[in-house]
Amino acid sequence: MRVTISHKEEEETTGFFSKSTTAYWVVTCHVIFSEEERHILEKMDTKNILVLQRTPTFQTKYEKEKPELFTPTFYNLKLSSLLHGPNEFKCGSPSDAKQYEEKLWDVMPKIKSYLEVDPELDGEVNTREF
Repeated sequence: MRVTISHKEEEETTGFFSKSTTAYWVVTCHVIFSEEERHILEKMDTKNILVLQRTPTFQTKYEKEKPELFTPTFYNLKLSSLLHGPNEFKCGSPSDAKQYEEKLWDVMPKIKSYLEVDPELDGEVNTREF
């Protein structure tokens, strides 16, 4: 599993006669899974596996105008979205982008350990005494 995280500054311009420009930062997370990891993920239902709960610190004009389309769960990062290519998330400031990047780096080892669990062990019973 190889992870690349990048940042870039973008701008949104709104208004027709009196234009205003707002800067925001896009954090892109690209995960490349090995063939073995892809095979494990294909056996699982990855669309509902939550990797990270995200709250937007920046919303485009369209997102603000259509709140019914952009519910809080819309922004959550799921394993399936990492499986299908780079994932982008908009942040309102460079510090928000850096904090989000830190959260991504914190969760990546958990994803790796999740993939190391053999899905064929379903039904096995483990007993421990303390």
